[in-house]
Amino acid sequence: NTEPQADTKYSNTTKKIVYGLAKVMGYYSTGSTAIKASHNLYNACAEQMELNKDFYIKECNLPDNFQSWFSVTQLHVWMLMVHLRAEGQGKLYIQELVNRFFEDAEIRIRAHGVSNLIIYLKTVQLKIFPFRLHNKR
Repeated sequence: NTEPQADTKYSNTTKKIVYGLAKVMGYYSTGSTAIKASHNLYNACAEQMELNKDFYIKECNLPDNFQSWFSVTQLHVWMLMVHLRAEGQGKLYIQELVNRFFEDAEIRIRAHGVSNLIIYLKTVQLKIFPFRLHNKR
């Protein structure tokens, strides 16, 4: 009775070739690692409004809208940025975290039917102008 093995083992040579190619292609570079990590870090910030919705809506009296989500998320992103400043590659991780924040904000605005660039700029970029200035210091 010969059953196929559930977990296939790769030879050391195959592993070295694959890891070597990944390294050459930049998969393990500092920038690539920061981009990958920023998604998980950002998602932890972005989900705080939903996870603690009763607190923010009932206790803090915030309206249940985009601006409240934006403010709560911005607060959590800022707190994480403060922490990341102490890390060796902190600036790179902070930049990627802010990139994820802007990407998500744009997606959420467009999901509400806002596609006009001028409205988008007024809605998001004017609100985050002080946030970006603070980040550049």
